[in-house]
Amino acid sequence: MENRVREFLTDAGITPQDTTLVAVSGGLDSMVLLYLLYRFDISVAVAHGNFGLRGEQSDGDEQLVRDYCDQRSIPFHFRRFDTEALAERSNSSVQMVARDLRYNYFIELMKEHGHRFTALAHHADDRIESLVLNVLRGTGLRGFQGMPSVRGQFIRPLISFRRTELENFARLNDIPFRTDASNADTKYRRNRVRLQLLPMLRLHRPNADALLLHFAERVEKCLPDFEKWAEIQTGQLALFSNDALRVDRKKLNAHPYPFTILKETIGPLGFSSEQVFGLLHSKEARSGVMDSGSHRLFVEENDLMIFENSVFETEPHLAMELMQLNEVLSLDTPPDTIIIDADSVNLDSLHVRKWNEGDRFRPFGMKGTKKLSDFFIDNKFSPSQKAMTWLLVHGRDIIWVMGHRMDDRFKVEERTEHVLRITMQ
Repeated sequence: MENRVREFLTDAGITPQDTTLVAVSGGLDSMVLLYLLYRFDISVAVAHGNFGLRGEQSDGDEQLVRDYCDQRSIPFHFRRFDTEALAERSNSSVQMVARDLRYNYFIELMKEHGHRFTALAHHADDRIESLVLNVLRGTGLRGFQGMPSVRGQFIRPLISFRRTELENFARLNDIPFRTDASNADTKYRRNRVRLQLLPMLRLHRPNADALLLHFAERVEKCLPDFEKWAEIQTGQLALFSNDALRVDRKKLNAHPYPFTILKETIGPLGFSSEQVFGLLHSKEARSGVMDSGSHRLFVEENDLMIFENSVFETEPHLAMELMQLNEVLSLDTPPDTIIIDADSVNLDSLHVRKWNEGDRFRPFGMKGTKKLSDFFIDNKFSPSQKAMTWLLVHGRDIIWVMGHRMDDRFKVEERTEHVLRITMQ
């Protein structure tokens, strides 16, 4: 085992000059990992997070790791998290919040202390479970590796070892560790896979674990070539334009592997495999809006348009200039500017907002009012254009569909003395 881990570290590029951060929970896997790395000619520091999910058991884990590090003069980094409170505020599962807290903590420590890598204690059984979970939730090709042996600054030196190997090694070397009772709780999906689904697969195929593990390892070896191919393919279908990622729907539908290419394109933006499948196969895929949490996707006639959510939340800034009418050389303005009768408005009553269903205004040059939704249809607004449209309003009246058309009731007339030039910036 020691020789294989040494070989892994060498291949990962770890040198004696590096200090490797080791994520240690106090369980079997991470204590074996710490034991091995401490014995090697590399410098290590330990990161431990107490997520407060198991009361005194969590405190016991912390004490074990702290004592182990103190006895060997290993630098020990520690942080407590109020995981359940954060999960309630974020509407995410406790497991997902704990995962994000853990990785963000590791990244913070690496930046602060100059660690090149964080070593994680995931092993081959974890990889098999992740592969099955990824398949069940729908996955792109990357998900078939279960979990990578190396991902950026995160390395998994034990990824090729089965849990039974770690148990035997810990027993032979008197490595202390604690057992997490929650690993037997089948309310967690990963535990159900480990305790229920995989045993059923073994009844059908006794060597199911080995087959799944070899499959994941083969996928990982193929990924560099796949990523080069995918980069070329996505470059032919997608391009950035005006703060948006635009995917050509015609080219996508004609591609021999549309799911794979679309997953590669929008998966990194938070869209799930289920959402990708829906875009390609559901009847609703002809139109509509989809949200990933960080990005919003619009199904339009010829393209899929993807924007960061912040694009729709940031109010436009308005520059206003009050002047005499005789100071205005021309009432013709570019789309980002209007000139209105200043005496028809109260500046304190001006504000901007998004449009609502049922909004009406009187488009410049017309006598009657028009539903804003009909104005959008007449002017062939795309779904993303409608979502990004802001209104300048005076009280309850719309002054300007910003960037498009002002309301006729606020226009400059012969009796006008003062004008207000409003520019959207």
